[in-house]
Amino acid sequence: MNKIILKTKFGSHLYGTNTINSDLDYKSIYLPEIKDILVGKDDVYKSVNISNKTDKNNKSDKDVIEEESYTLQKYLNLLIEGQTVAIDMLFSNSNFWENSCDLWLEIHNNRQKFITKKLKTFVYYCKNQANKYGFKGSRLNSANKFFNFLNSKNEFDKLINFESELKEYCDENISIGMSNGIKSITVCGKTFLYTTPIHYIMNSLRNFIEKYGDRANLAAKNIGVDFKACSHFLRACYEIQELIETKDLKFPLKDCEFLKEIKEGRIEYKDLEKIMEKTLDDTLKIFINADLPEVADFDKDGFILKAYNF
Repeated sequence: MNKIILKTKFGSHLYGTNTINSDLDYKSIYLPEIKDILVGKDDVYKSVNISNKTDKNNKSDKDVIEEESYTLQKYLNLLIEGQTVAIDMLFSNSNFWENSCDLWLEIHNNRQKFITKKLKTFVYYCKNQANKYGFKGSRLNSANKFFNFLNSKNEFDKLINFESELKEYCDENISIGMSNGIKSITVCGKTFLYTTPIHYIMNSLRNFIEKYGDRANLAAKNIGVDFKACSHFLRACYEIQELIETKDLKFPLKDCEFLKEIKEGRIEYKDLEKIMEKTLDDTLKIFINADLPEVADFDKDGFILKAYNF
């Protein structure tokens, strides 16, 4: 019989973002028997999923219990790679454990060793979520507004010829200033001199607008917003910041109530978008400036051999 190393609550019940309708997720680690590995009955780099869910289209059901189980070999690989699921399991605490053993305690007690530059996988997750979701809704609105204004002008004209009209388009994403001693306007981070031809600016803005696609356009109108995805994005950012700044990660998360508000769509997207953009910027700065080891100082092979009493 396989030895259970850990079984812990996971997902919203771990983060503190669960609601009355949240299903119950578990993650577990087991040590496969040597004979099963040798005869090919067990693949040491697999994971096994067990669920009592009957309706696959129902994403959240309080009566659903799901468990994903990893071999020790698979889990340690994920952990050393800095994968988010492995890090969250590592920093879970005994309040969430339903089963554990001395092997797990040894891993858990060395958890600070795994705060390395491999956390970049966390960062990549955050950046991918941002790109995938396109949370630049307010910028998109500003860009569209200014693009439509330019579209009413002669494409070979220049901004300087209607300088007096530009101020009414200034907002948090559009500002007037100076660049190399020449008046300029900055639109969503892109700066254009007043001497720039209209067609050049329009091409640049067209590329910007198309980059974020239909999904961002919907977000700008607060339509079809995946608030659960937004909460996951912020959760990951907050976790990175806490791991780097405190060398620890406490569950439930200290921001769990705020994350729950987001998850349930109780915060307007136009407000949430600004929070997300700033949080991502802060997270990237913290990670880039962090003094972290390249890899974990942990003998994975030696630990696995010890688990088998070699």
